[in-house]
Amino acid sequence: MSPFRVWILPLLALLLPFVGCSSARPRAASRPAAALARPGDDVSHPGSHTEWWYVHAVEPGSGRTVIAVFFSAPLAAVGGFLYTPTRMANWTALSSRRVQVGPGVLLAAGGIRYESRRRAWLVEDRARGYRLHLVLSQTRPGITAGPLRFGSEEGSWTIPVATGRADGAISTPGGGRVVIRNWRAYHDHNWGTFALESRAYRGWEWAAVHEAPGSAWVLGGVNLLDGRFAGVLVRVTPTRTTACQPSIRRRRWASSGGFRIPLIVTASCNGRSVSFRVVRPYVVPLTTYALSESVGRTDTPGSIGLIEHLARR
Repeated sequence: MSPFRVWILPLLALLLPFVGCSSARPRAASRPAAALARPGDDVSHPGSHTEWWYVHAVEPGSGRTVIAVFFSAPLAAVGGFLYTPTRMANWTALSSRRVQVGPGVLLAAGGIRYESRRRAWLVEDRARGYRLHLVLSQTRPGITAGPLRFGSEEGSWTIPVATGRADGAISTPGGGRVVIRNWRAYHDHNWGTFALESRAYRGWEWAAVHEAPGSAWVLGGVNLLDGRFAGVLVRVTPTRTTACQPSIRRRRWASSGGFRIPLIVTASCNGRSVSFRVVRPYVVPLTTYALSESVGRTDTPGSIGLIEHLARR
């Protein structure tokens, strides 16, 4: 997600007892620097208050989805989601840190690493009876941005895989198995000094929607206390990656699980606009916040991806 797209998913509820909340007097957000993401940007950052790595794989057409999240701070933990046509499930577990050489992260319960020879990312997640194996290949990079500063907090964001191909499989505690073949892939990594339940912002918006192979839109940013949106809109094609700082418009508010989310978020900058549309909402109640992690699309036929909205409940 954005420089602060806290990919906590249900892990936020697990981690919050260990994390302080910021009440620093808010300042205007700084504009983060941005550059083309490279695998070397994906290394860990010791001393970060919060740090995680996020991966998703989405099947074109059906919208079946697998998500894996690996935290190294404030605690080592793993989590994930599995969306099928009949069920939306998630899992979390505390873990322990292992030594990782090079890009990625390694925990006792899994991790992600870059294999330079194959130019591919390898993902393993083993928790709560779920076993996930993914290979992310034919990837296109997004950006590395940050730090974005607001209040006394700051964070950074890198997107080594804005879109690509995912292959592998996931086994479930009940003995089920889903084969993942040529699904759309995404991977990002977030770190910084920010608190997960910061009082320096109202929440955030994030989306990563895949279109034709090699093409995607990514939106990420925080909703500031004064109502402005501070973030980045990234356009990825088979030959180029570009980014600009957008304004956004939220529309068609609806209630899902007792939490109001915008079903359409339109981002505009540099004379271009894209609308991210929720087609299958999924809401995770946290403590004072709630987070939607919904399947969505753009107006491009065949597009598919994930859309998030975080706000106080």
